Amino acid sequence: MDISSGDDSDISESEIEEYEDKSSEKLKNRNYKIKVSDDNTSSSSLNAALVAKEDPVSGCNHDEKIVWPWTGVFVNIPTKKLSDGRSVGGSGSKLRDELTRRGFNPIRVHPLWNFRGHSGTAVVEFHKDWPGLHNALSFEKAYEADHHGRKDWFANNAVKEGLYAWVARADDYKSSAIIGEHLRKIGDLKTISELMEEEARKQERLVMNLNNIIETKNKHIQEMEQKCSETSKFLEALMEEKDNLSLAYNEGVF
Repeated sequence: MDISSGDDSDISESEIEEYEDKSSEKLKNRNYKIKVSDDNTSSSSLNAALVAKEDPVSGCNHDEKIVWPWTGVFVNIPTKKLSDGRSVGGSGSKLRDELTRRGFNPIRVHPLWNFRGHSGTAVVEFHKDWPGLHNALSFEKAYEADHHGRKDWFANNAVKEGLYAWVARADDYKSSAIIGEHLRKIGDLKTISELMEEEARKQERLVMNLNNIIETKNKHIQEMEQKCSETSKFLEALMEEKDNLSLAYNEGVF
């Protein structure tokens, strides 16, 4: 994108400073915790854990459409019917606290309601950044490991028990059910490749704008230096003229 045209190219100095502060903070806070078990975990497993922590998109399908901002889906949430026929269920805050305790760092869990009451479903909002994607995928893998992932939910077998969860993708987004309706209101379908390209373009615009600011400030400094030089020369000329006048006066008196 050309930074000289379009509303989205108008990047303020405060945005640049915020970007610099966040980048510095990430570098300062780059701490990696490795939990080593007593069963002599192989070094390859530890290396894989480090790679996943350092690069949240490692091993992901970069061309798969995912709902963005990163969103998780909960189904089969227990509900009960009231006397008026409407269903009620647990609050989203309890689910959020449980996910936080497990290290998935959600922003919030939003139960989905309709005219019948609680639908037994909810969406999980994660942070929009790459660590947010890492948390979302870790959340999904945890439920898959317990056989409570998306494939397990849609498998034609016995009655399902417990919560099932996964990361929202194209099928969920396009669904005519309440989950699909909500996802279309809050997000878009994007690939990781698209988001990486968008981020690269934004960083390029930030760098270009920063260079423009530096160039403008350097030009301003040069102009100030030139004005100072001109003022200094002017003052020197005045002092010389004053000295000449004083000399002429003194010679006239004596």
